Amino acid sequence: WGANKLILSSLKNGPMRKEIEAQGGLKLIYIDPPFDVGADFSMNIEIGDESFTKQPSVIEEVAYRDTWGKGADSFIAMIYERLKLMHDLLAEDGSIYVHCDWRVNSYMRLILDEIFGKDNFKNEIIWYYKLGMKARSRKFHSHHDNIYWYVRDKDNFTFNEVRIPLENPIKRPKLKFDS
Repeated sequence: WGANKLILSSLKNGPMRKEIEAQGGLKLIYIDPPFDVGADFSMNIEIGDESFTKQPSVIEEVAYRDTWGKGADSFIAMIYERLKLMHDLLAEDGSIYVHCDWRVNSYMRLILDEIFGKDNFKNEIIWYYKLGMKARSRKFHSHHDNIYWYVRDKDNFTFNEVRIPLENPIKRPKLKFDS
C-alpha cells in the first residue's frame, strides 16, 4: 500500500533488525518502483449506455501514485531514501536488482552508483518485450526495460548462472576480413 519506506525503516530500526543481522542480512532484494509514467490509475468504466470515471481510493492513491508532479527531484528524493535503507539491510554478500525503464533509468543508475558504489555495479539486464508498432512516430520505439544489478561487496557475492538451452540456436556465419 505504498508504505515501503515505513516498513524498511521498521526492519532497519525495529525488533526484526536483530533477526535480520543474525541471518547475515538480506541476501536478495528486487524492487520494481514507479517509472514516472504520469498515470493516476483512475479508469473510465462503461456500463450499458452510461459511463463514469472510477477515481482511485485513498489507499490506491497512496499505494500506486506514479505522478511526480514536483519533477525529477521528488522522484530522486523518494527512491534515494528507500535505496539507502535497502543498502543498510543488505547482507555483505547480498545483491539488489532494480527494475526501471527509459523514464528513470539515468537517475536510477546515478543513485545506485552513489549508494552502492560504481565498483559494485555488476550488470544490466535488458528485458526485451515485443509490442505492436505504432503507425507513425517521431522517436524510436521503446521495447525494453532495464534491471540493474548491484552488490554490496564487489568481491563477495553470490551468482547462480542461468543457462537456457535453445531449441534452434542461431548460427552466425564466420566473417572474413581482407588484410
